[in-house]
Amino acid sequence: MKPLLFAANWKMHLHPGEARTFLQRFLQLDQPRPGRTVAFFPSIRDST
Repeated sequence: MKPLLFAANWKMHLHPGEARTFLQRFLQLDQPRPGRTVAFFPSIRDST
């Protein structure tokens, strides 16, 4: 089976602390699986 990539654009308009909290919670709920990758892509203007 081909590896799967789940990718999401970041459009949530969160402040850095809120984004950190969201991702910490996401990682608690996500169960890593072989052959699957999850990626978030923040917009460049919100990354500074």
